[in-house]
Amino acid sequence: MASPFPGYPRLIGPETLAFKMPDGMFEVQNALDYRYWHKMVVTSKQGQTWASPEGVVAYVNFGRWVVDCHWCKKGVLTRPDWAFAGCAECGAYYEPDKITFPDDPRVEELLRLRPNRDTQHWDNKQTADDLLRENVEELHL
Repeated sequence: MASPFPGYPRLIGPETLAFKMPDGMFEVQNALDYRYWHKMVVTSKQGQTWASPEGVVAYVNFGRWVVDCHWCKKGVLTRPDWAFAGCAECGAYYEPDKITFPDDPRVEELLRLRPNRDTQHWDNKQTADDLLRENVEELHL
């Protein structure tokens, strides 16, 4: 029997980021905010932002869209619809042509059906059909 749980409306991305400013908190709400957040965080540590010439591959970990920075290996939040990733550790950022997201939109759809973020995982070695099989066989969705 299928779960009555409606799923999450979206997977988590950079919209969970924020930083304190003199007049309050700045919360990331869109791709432009994310770019601003990245620049502010990196420069507040006396670093510089810079465009990575290398690419990264997106994956989903506990319901979050993530890439691993090519340079420092830190996990960096991203979103397919924003197509930007900014590493707060080393300052590298990745433009849309440097981030590989899944080709099949069913990947995100199938993960959103899972009632627990602890089971929302995907990497580029899995197909959408693999996720569908997991949803049916292991999660009984």
